[in-house]
Amino acid sequence: KGAAGRLGIGADGNIMTDCMNLVDFYTENDIAEEKEVGKKTVEKKVPAEEEGGEETTVTEEVPVYETTYPITALGTSCIEVEMAELLYRQFVVGGFTTQGPQGERYEAAKARFGGILG
Repeated sequence: KGAAGRLGIGADGNIMTDCMNLVDFYTENDIAEEKEVGKKTVEKKVPAEEEGGEETTVTEEVPVYETTYPITALGTSCIEVEMAELLYRQFVVGGFTTQGPQGERYEAAKARFGGILG
């Protein structure tokens, strides 16, 4: 016999679909902003210029970016911190319990959804 209760936030509709619609809206409208927060050193392999030559490794500094959202649910006081935490938790649980391509999509959207919540 299966469980009769609900895990987390109960809703008549599919809350995961609503969350993904919000993520898609932010993505399609390019609302996220990339902000440079520092630099890091990386090593790159450079192929040999001549056939049979040796490849070399060079180091260079590259910028490190952080994604920020100018409009967030917490920033606009649309929801309380506790509700944001519960929504995020429900989103993560939904991602774990969904299989296949949709589960992978939820997993890939976790950080964006968290950023949108604030």
